[in-house]
Amino acid sequence: MIIELKRLGLSCSLSSNAPEVFTLKERDGFLQKLSGKRICIDFQEDIDGPQTAARLIKETLCGFGVIFKDLKEGVDVYVWIQQGSREMQFVFAVADPSDKKHYLCYECGPRELTASIMMAIYNFFYRARMPIATPQQVNKIQIMISSLDTAEGELIRQIEDEIAQYGEQCVDALIASANDCNRKITAATIGQDWKVTREGMKSLERRIRVLGVIRSPIAISTILDALADSAGAAEITGFAEADSLCGVAGEALVNIGEPAIPYLRDNINDSRLHVREAVRFVLSRLEPRKWWQFWKE
Repeated sequence: MIIELKRLGLSCSLSSNAPEVFTLKERDGFLQKLSGKRICIDFQEDIDGPQTAARLIKETLCGFGVIFKDLKEGVDVYVWIQQGSREMQFVFAVADPSDKKHYLCYECGPRELTASIMMAIYNFFYRARMPIATPQQVNKIQIMISSLDTAEGELIRQIEDEIAQYGEQCVDALIASANDCNRKITAATIGQDWKVTREGMKSLERRIRVLGVIRSPIAISTILDALADSAGAAEITGFAEADSLCGVAGEALVNIGEPAIPYLRDNINDSRLHVREAVRFVLSRLEPRKWWQFWKE
């Protein structure tokens, strides 16, 4: 999808559906790093919603020493918000006014707009400029991920630790590999090839455990799929591998913390009892003082 961001003079593809949001624990640390940054937030005049988002962002960031300007001249970053190509969607770009090659572009719904813009501003200054994995590193990461399938004993954790040291650089590869494992498990289960199913669960567990160590919110959907599927498999088959995978997936979501809560709450009324129970258990660990509320929603 190509987005015309005319005010910025950009024509670009979306970077993502929405950047990850802040956890409450991380937010202050992130925003303190933005102190002294000069920001302009502008928006398409004939749309509703962004004005409120801009006000909320300014109120929050001003408290951390961010300086807001009404014009894009003399600012470190310029944020332009416009109507998306789909109903109830907004597109926004976070860009360097002096360098059109340096920008981030996202599309999201109104509920995520404020948090998404704040995270995108942080990403623009810090994460977007972090060095990405070289082709040699990517190749090494993929080899290590594949070796998880045949490793045994203490070597499994050693490889997991080595992969985790790459941090965000290896998340995409881990997610792709985990999703591939899930597809293989599903096919083997349909064909009642239980040996392949159980081996697949072991392989998936190792990938999910590394994602939980890295704690990237980008991996939440993949981990949640593993939680739901393994909870069902444990209930139906009684396989120890399924029960172990379910526990590791739950632990990974707890490690990620608050960003996982909206995803879990979306599945709290799942039609499958085993999924509801697994989701509620993870929620009870994330917010133990409020666990009872999740049974009422």
